[in-house]
Amino acid sequence: MRLGMLGVAGLLCTGCPNPNTYGTPRTTPVGKISHSVAAEAFGFSATDGPTGTSANATVPTLPTYTLRVGLADTVDIGARVSNLSSIGADVKWNFLKSEMFDMAIDPGFQFFYVAGTGASFSTLNLHGPLMFGINAGDSVSIVPTVGVSYAYATASANFDTSDGRNSAVSTSGLMFRGGLGFDFRVTERFAIHPELTVLKSLNADNEDSVLLYMAGIGFNFGNLPKYGAGADAKGE
Repeated sequence: MRLGMLGVAGLLCTGCPNPNTYGTPRTTPVGKISHSVAAEAFGFSATDGPTGTSANATVPTLPTYTLRVGLADTVDIGARVSNLSSIGADVKWNFLKSEMFDMAIDPGFQFFYVAGTGASFSTLNLHGPLMFGINAGDSVSIVPTVGVSYAYATASANFDTSDGRNSAVSTSGLMFRGGLGFDFRVTERFAIHPELTVLKSLNADNEDSVLLYMAGIGFNFGNLPKYGAGADAKGE
């Protein structure tokens, strides 16, 4: 097991995997920009295999900001600062779009690095969600997500790391992901999007048991996708 740098990382959740999308499968209109700011909390239940030490907690995190730019009728890109501590990007392809049901894939990455006296810690998270959009009218969508994530963590530290909290922060390997969000479009340019995503480690060789989740509420504004009778085939 690669263990994390500090208990501080576990407490503040800097560098924790952040799989939430805070959006629907539909993309930002071509040549337009949209924004999202999310308030979040990170939770985990982890057991260190060799020692049997376990820990679980839910802690607040710093906010996440995402900027999206529309590239084509069904493609946009996002740039993100997760929990004001790690950077990331994604590309969303909305390959199925209809009045009542949408689907998209949204592959992306998240990277975090920190160094201190005699210690360093970095994580790379790759996210591969498949997004479903059930459009319950012009102003509400239900957004389930499924898929996989992959995490790679490196650490160099002189600390006692026999702590399930550190195991959660520094989890490596393949993980199953499943989530649920609700998109409430208050106006054409403002939406509220609560979301919960759970990650479960699938690394059979890892003796640790780790379950992670991120819960948050996103506030989306700018040039958002449109729905209902007023939206054309391009969703503009």
